[in-house]
Order: sequence, then C-alpha cells, then structure tokens
Amino acid sequence: MSHTLDFETVISDQDALIRALVRMGIERDKIEVHEKPVLIRTYHNEDKKAHIIVRRNLVDNFNGRASDLGFERNDEGLFVGHIDDFQYPGVTCYNEEWQQRLYTYCEVETAKISFEKKGMEYTETKDQRGRIQLRAKFKVIAPENKSRIKIHTAR
Repeated sequence: MSHTLDFETVISDQDALIRALVRMGIERDKIEVHEKPVLIRTYHNEDKKAHIIVRRNLVDNFNGRASDLGFERNDEGLFVGHIDDFQYPGVTCYNEEWQQRLYTYCEVETAKISFEKKGMEYTETKDQRGRIQLRAKFKVIAPENKSRIKIHTAR
C-alpha cells in the first residue's frame, strides 16, 4: 500500500531549488510557488501541504506518477520533500539518485545565485568524470586612497 514519504533536505534557497528542478527537466512554468503551503494531491488523499509543487498531470516526462511532488518549508527554513512511496525506490524518477542530483544542482545554483548577486562572472563546465565545476572571476578592488594603508614591519 502506498503512502507519502517525507524526506528532509538541506535546501533552504527557494530560487536555487526551482532552478535545480528546471535543470532536472521540469519546465519552469509547470512549477507552482506558493507563499503559504497548499494541499498537494496524493494517491491516498493524505493531508500534505507544500510551498513548491509539481502537479502529477503537468509533467509529460514523469508519466505514471501517483501523486504530486511537493516541497514544504519547515520551521528551520529547510525544504521537506513529499513523494509517494509507490514511486520510490524503484519505479520512478524520484529515487535516491534523483534526490542526489537535485542536491548537487541546488548547491551549484546556490553558488551561481551568490555570484550573480555580487555581479561576478562565472562559467560552468564538467570535468572528465562528469563532475560540475564552477569558475568565478573575482574582482580585485584596489583602495582609492593609498594613504590609508599602513604597513607594519617587524622590529
């Protein structure tokens, strides 16, 4: 018998989570974002709520899902994922490997968002083993008034 499983994440950045879901193949316009959590549809109509929802009938490449995919922000500010156990761990895309890729993409997107906020340029590549690498260009800002710099020498 199927029921909804909750998996705690270390994801706290909503924008990074959304961008990671897009990288996972979900179109941005098919990801619902709610300020207050709303009910998600589950196979057995359990009372589960989420702030970020991917509805079961909206994602063509995730056919056969029994319930919505939802992420609810907990009291600590971290997202808790809600998935139907019928789809976990064998039959569906929401298995452990899927969750690990989501975490990886969230970390990458969190770093990219940080770079963008600071106006930094970055490139994303993959190494020979397929691991994601981010390279950021840091801006070195020289002080305008050099007289404010004091050099101390050992005596």
